[in-house]
Amino acid sequence: MSVDLKTYLPEITEKSLEKDFSLEVVASDVSMLCDDSDENIGYLATCWVVYNALFVPERYFAAFYQVSKKLKVEMWQKFEVKNAPTFCRLTTTSPLDSEHLYWLIFSHSRGVQAYTVLPHTRSIEPVSSIGDIFPVLELGNLPGSAIRSHCWITQGYRFSVVGFDTGYIVASVCTMNSGTIIDRKTIKFSGPISVLRLIHFNEKELETSVLVSSTIGPAAVWSLKLVDENYLNWEMKTVLVDSEVFDCVITSAVNKDSVFIGTYGDHLLIYSLDEALKPGEAYTYSTVNVASPVLSIADIPTDNSLYVLSNKGFHQFKREGTSASTVSLHEDISVKHSY
Repeated sequence: MSVDLKTYLPEITEKSLEKDFSLEVVASDVSMLCDDSDENIGYLATCWVVYNALFVPERYFAAFYQVSKKLKVEMWQKFEVKNAPTFCRLTTTSPLDSEHLYWLIFSHSRGVQAYTVLPHTRSIEPVSSIGDIFPVLELGNLPGSAIRSHCWITQGYRFSVVGFDTGYIVASVCTMNSGTIIDRKTIKFSGPISVLRLIHFNEKELETSVLVSSTIGPAAVWSLKLVDENYLNWEMKTVLVDSEVFDCVITSAVNKDSVFIGTYGDHLLIYSLDEALKPGEAYTYSTVNVASPVLSIADIPTDNSLYVLSNKGFHQFKREGTSASTVSLHEDISVKHSY
């Protein structure tokens, strides 16, 4: 079952969107609701580009949806975005404050704009100063357009990493109480950052492992640590061997056992998480030829499945085995759609 989000957009019926115009989703994120008894399962945040007949961007807008368990979709709000959106994320200020959801929209060379999600009025309101809520994202002069972001909150600190199309990654840490920036460190890779996620945490040492890759690869695991509660330290830990062999590194996913790397060269590479966290080199224990560039990966533990979106459509793989060394993937369904 699938849903065409464009049918919920007033944009489609507007006179300004003529026959030769087209729409494209360029950024999106989802947030699941915690209340299982509720009919609604989550929110979907999207950013769009409207192209003219020559495929030149004419304008940009954002649209926010609520989705039910029966895939009933309701659009809460649509609004114009002044600059080209490059990435967006739904997040909270703290794991203990799940009631207040924020929508972060990163734009081309313009930093990030925060919006607060108001369920009672079903509306989205801009935040006047992002530094008041997310001080680590008040980055000033940006080294490019932000295309990846992740964060971790622990022991009264908020760690944040932001990846850019120029290959830079900016890591920041601030205190949760006052929002004071303790330190900020930048590292540079060759090529746009395509993978950036915090995958393992040591709260006592204020240290996290960061899965990083540019489109050129190889993917690697770095250590990011707050030393003496005073400064951040980056350190390379592990290289995921052969992750650069199958053309561009595009996407990733991580579960309790494995690291999944999706490539433009049609291959899904699977590494042991334990091996990826050990210093040195980690080798694949399995590869899957999807026969099309891998665009997105989602691991769903509840039904023992791995979902993959490729240029050919949607694929569901069923897992067999109980550990990283014995698990194998077998395609259960493949639903093809044209885009």
